[in-house]
Amino acid sequence: MLKQGRNKFGQLLVWRLGRRLAWRPRLPAPDGGDGGPFEIIVLAILAVLVIAHLLNWLAALLATAVIWPYQTVTGRWLVIAHVVSSTSRPTTMTAPVHIGDG
Repeated sequence: MLKQGRNKFGQLLVWRLGRRLAWRPRLPAPDGGDGGPFEIIVLAILAVLVIAHLLNWLAALLATAVIWPYQTVTGRWLVIAHVVSSTSRPTTMTAPVHIGDG
């Protein structure tokens, strides 16, 4: 959905509104493996990190499956908006919005 609005300087901006997952899981930055005699330990730790990452994604999807219906029932949505028509750097705004009842 696109919405128009003006910033504090009076410039007309177009915002693209949408929804997201409850959160987006990210893997920690890799430090690199030693490749020495502890390779099996390193692989086991890597496997644990991958499993933890997958469980984090599963939790995010499950939380989203609970949050979206709740927001539908209550009429309160967290809206994520991005400026579409701007020459300045990209801007993101997040705000809870009550939908319905005028």
